[in-house]
Amino acid sequence: AVDLRTKVPEISVPMHLVGGWYDIFLQGQLADYAALREAGREPYLTIGPWAHMDLEGMVLAVREGLDWFMAKLKGEAGAIRPSPVRVYLQGAEQWLDYASWPPPAQSTPFYLQSLGQLAAVEPNAGSAPDQYRYDPADPTPNMGGALLSTQAGRVDNRPLEARPDVLTYTTELLTEPITVVGPVRLRLFVRSSLEFADFYGRLCDVQPDGRSLNVCDGLFRVQPGRGEPQPDGSLLIEVDMTATAYQFLPGHRLRLQVSSGAHPRLSRNLGTGEPVMHGSEMRVADQTIYHDPDHPSALILPLM
Repeated sequence: AVDLRTKVPEISVPMHLVGGWYDIFLQGQLADYAALREAGREPYLTIGPWAHMDLEGMVLAVREGLDWFMAKLKGEAGAIRPSPVRVYLQGAEQWLDYASWPPPAQSTPFYLQSLGQLAAVEPNAGSAPDQYRYDPADPTPNMGGALLSTQAGRVDNRPLEARPDVLTYTTELLTEPITVVGPVRLRLFVRSSLEFADFYGRLCDVQPDGRSLNVCDGLFRVQPGRGEPQPDGSLLIEVDMTATAYQFLPGHRLRLQVSSGAHPRLSRNLGTGEPVMHGSEMRVADQTIYHDPDHPSALILPLM
């Protein structure tokens, strides 16, 4: 394979990047957009509520592409919108326009708590860690999200959350809307029984009827030299959960899933350090998630 990421800043032609919140190429498109901006270019960016193969996204991409060609090839400046960035705010079901991406936002932590709670206050001193066991022979499955299939997008995650190898942390019922626009991060203090392990985070919107719909997610692969070792032997990691534009409505709840896999969408960690394509051994991992004043694990949300 050829890595062309270093060539992105050399692009001089006008660029309009069109993607979706559940598109498998979203992370790459956002990285390309950032590289173009850093190089002094003025790219356009459009992100809708679809996956890569959704017909709605294809129709918009063609329409936006034709407008782009009219403006850049035929000089009809009025053919394109004035704002360079347009993203779809899920939940509120409306489009938002910005001058650049990500827009200014307030980085706000929601802390993991005892009894599966998630709150904007730091955890108490008596908050005991949570544990689960990950078995690569029975890997935690994926449901929905960024897939190149008809099963992509938002789906009900309750069957996944019922598994013993998935932890959940949930807020109280919201009394007012919470609007998240931008990159989502997960800061975790963890410990694994193995040197090689994965930690996966997923943000969900719990509906009034109990359905838990996935919003965005990401995975961190632990191996020697990755993560920030702590004096007590735990490890501080930061999971890039990509980005979103999502409004959580009153009567809903925010939920964070923590697990160690999303198979087969993400390759399972065998726990041995062997190359995934050639591994012949599997090891079970006992995972610990800390959330106390010395280990303030938190979901970091860009709030508007």
